[in-house]
Amino acid sequence: MRALYARQPTEAEREELEAGLKSNTALTVRRCQMIMFSADEQLKVNVIGHRVGRSGQTVRDVLNAFNQKGIACIYPRAVGRQDDQRAFDDVARAQLRSL
Repeated sequence: MRALYARQPTEAEREELEAGLKSNTALTVRRCQMIMFSADEQLKVNVIGHRVGRSGQTVRDVLNAFNQKGIACIYPRAVGRQDDQRAFDDVARAQLRSL
């Protein structure tokens, strides 16, 4: 299996990674640490996982996400559905109100 490393972050990404290290969210802090350990020190995923207290697969997932999506991967995603789930449309709601 090939070793997996994070690509070198741009200056703007590096600033955001450093700011993320001071985040109130532990998830963001750990993801920033994983990316910086990989990009700066060229550590392997299992070593990074041991340092941050996560599995090697979790580190692989974060590094792959950073390499593909960029800095947006350090922030938690919304877990709820994004589509409109209202039972009635505007017309039906207006008819219900008139009852």
